[in-house]
Amino acid sequence: DFTTEFTDIGFEVSKSTERNAQAQQMTLQSLAISITNTAQAQNATWPMVTVPNFHVLADQFAKSTGAETLFMVPVIVDETRELWNEYSTTPGALDWYKTGLEMEGLPVPQNESYYIPQPLEQSFVEEEDDYTHYLPLWQTYPTPRSVDSINRNLVEFYTINRLLHHLVETGEPALSKLFVPCLDQVCPPESFYGPILPSTDDNGDHGTQPHIMLMQPITQNFNDHAHEYGKDEKHHEERHVDQENNPVVAIIVGIFQFDAYLQNVLHEGANGVEAVVKNSCGDIATYLLNGPEAVLVDGLQDTHSTEYERYKQVVEFEPFPWHEGEDDESDVNCHYEIEVYPTTVIYEKYHTNKPAMLTLGVVIVFAFTCLVFFVYDRFVQMRQEKVLDTAQRS
Repeated sequence: DFTTEFTDIGFEVSKSTERNAQAQQMTLQSLAISITNTAQAQNATWPMVTVPNFHVLADQFAKSTGAETLFMVPVIVDETRELWNEYSTTPGALDWYKTGLEMEGLPVPQNESYYIPQPLEQSFVEEEDDYTHYLPLWQTYPTPRSVDSINRNLVEFYTINRLLHHLVETGEPALSKLFVPCLDQVCPPESFYGPILPSTDDNGDHGTQPHIMLMQPITQNFNDHAHEYGKDEKHHEERHVDQENNPVVAIIVGIFQFDAYLQNVLHEGANGVEAVVKNSCGDIATYLLNGPEAVLVDGLQDTHSTEYERYKQVVEFEPFPWHEGEDDESDVNCHYEIEVYPTTVIYEKYHTNKPAMLTLGVVIVFAFTCLVFFVYDRFVQMRQEKVLDTAQRS
């Protein structure tokens, strides 16, 4: 029965996508815990923290999760902005940047003044809080191609700003809305991705693929609610971190192509399934799933075939808790769902005339056998009649 079979496929998509997302988050969470441990071992005071060997740690994370970019941003307020500027612009503060260039085999400027970033400027970005946050771009993987990116206040960008309050107040991970990175020389004001990544030539088609940010708060001490989130925790009341004793002091951000969540969600042979990704922030993208592979179909739009609409399966993609606002636009996290549809490829796999042809073949063989038996029986009968007739005459 195709309906039952396709329902099972929808369940397979649901479990596999959430498993992929939770595996990424747990890996990112372990990195956040490692950073907390490093700061404590150094007896460092936040936000004046630089992680040794960040490039090596980030490279391992990227290889294990498929992240394109990873960066750590300290959480700064007006009271700590001047301290941060003094720390981040001190000669030697960007030794991690120089090391990153060397490890990536890139030219390393010898002029030490090159490694002095611009100070973090005062922010006038409106927030829900009664104080101002700053998120200066700090340690980054891969290494930015220009020091001008360092200390750029990421609160200016809507994709991050809408999640800031949630991250700082709850200490919980969050997924951003979908976005297509700007990799051109001239990017719109709302784009922060262009200055961070290498050029378009180095990134293939990354400039056309929908991306998503996974953000993991880093707390001053080891918190008591770092764990893998399950189905029973999706719509709970917001947690609140202890702002006095264990505040969120930084955020680690991983940037992925969204198809990372759709890879390996179906078994080999389950070809021709369309997955339409939607969220409450108004984003849409359509992917074609062929077994373990996922391919974006024709840009950011719903392009699924309406021929098999009746088989639609709706899968909630909620790997972490999300908290509803008064309307979709005020949801803290973008609420994701995936609509799963069959295509002709998989439909015809289960709706072919092969069973009927096999049945017809069996019927024909049976009929032919019956005909042979009938003819044989008739010949035997005729022979017996001839023998009997001969005997009567003699």
